Amino acid sequence: MSQTAWYLTAAPTQMETITCCHPANEPRPLLDEKAEYVSDALSWKVSLDLAVGVIDHRNLYRNPGAQV
Repeated sequence: MSQTAWYLTAAPTQMETITCCHPANEPRPLLDEKAEYVSDALSWKVSLDLAVGVIDHRNLYRNPGAQV
């Protein structure tokens, strides 16, 4: 894995390349809240289930970056 690699994709209006969807029963992020009485702290955890897929790889490009 390179620290200098970069990626490029075409504009979504040019050609459909990547698709993203979420489960029908979870259309928004899940929010979990935890209050701690001793330290007067409040914590939140946010999670979102997504499925991502490549429709057409021809619009995706990976440059390996500079070789050090």
